[in-house]
Amino acid sequence: MKGVANSNRRLGSGFTLIEAVLVVAISLGMTVFAVPMVTNGVNSYRQSAAVSAATGAISAIRFQAIMSGCPYQLVLTPSAMSYRVSSEVPAIGTVGCLTSFTNSSASVPLPSAGSITVTLVTCSVALTNWACTPLTDQTTVSGSTITYTFSPNGTVTTSPAGTSPAGVGLQIKNSVKSNTLWMSGVGNVGTSSP
Repeated sequence: MKGVANSNRRLGSGFTLIEAVLVVAISLGMTVFAVPMVTNGVNSYRQSAAVSAATGAISAIRFQAIMSGCPYQLVLTPSAMSYRVSSEVPAIGTVGCLTSFTNSSASVPLPSAGSITVTLVTCSVALTNWACTPLTDQTTVSGSTITYTFSPNGTVTTSPAGTSPAGVGLQIKNSVKSNTLWMSGVGNVGTSSP
């Protein structure tokens, strides 16, 4: 008799089929809500990484121009999500800067190519806190590249120059987020989130 009582007790301690189905249904329901949230989180991270990489590249090249005493150029190609760096820095042991941009680097990719798009934009009014306000004054600029030319004194010019007081900006966006990078004539970089 003791053996039968123990086996009945063990059978009663398991899950019924209804309980197991209920747990699976709840798990699936939670997954349905979690997957879009995780996807949006990853896309937001990718967009932030692209903004940080572009801002970092611009600042680093500006500092290289200041430190070397020779002009540098950063050519960003939005369609390829990449950039190249050129300089007028001469060979070691040579005095003075070269007269044209040489020493071009290989193409450096920005992170998250594929889910991120980069567009050249201009603002028809002066920026307010690094933002084109109202946003309707921001327009897309046609062109396949944007070139930042950094002088040894820290100033910067852009090409295409744009028709705005703010020059040309880089709008970096995906399905979750959008930021626009703007640069002042003295090389300060700011971002806006429309």
